Amino acid sequence: MGLHATFAFKFDDQVERKFHSIAYGYTYGKEDFTLREATLLPEEPDWAPRAGESSGEIVWPEEQELEEYVHDLVVEYVPVGSMGGALGP
Repeated sequence: MGLHATFAFKFDDQVERKFHSIAYGYTYGKEDFTLREATLLPEEPDWAPRAGESSGEIVWPEEQELEEYVHDLVVEYVPVGSMGGALGP
């Protein structure tokens, strides 16, 4: 069984609208970080509940609680629906 990673991010147009996107990735193994599968979920509002509505937690915290990743990150964007919502292997 491989590793699971969750990526929450915003495209430029989502910042003003207060929406974000989430993608999940799964690797082939604990020593092989090659993604075997990845799924991009439909965008959701920043105030969307996390872990169920009764948890009181939201998915996207206030800006002062975020940490910006300043290094280069290569991401291939595949529009949702073009591959059934999955980025695929």
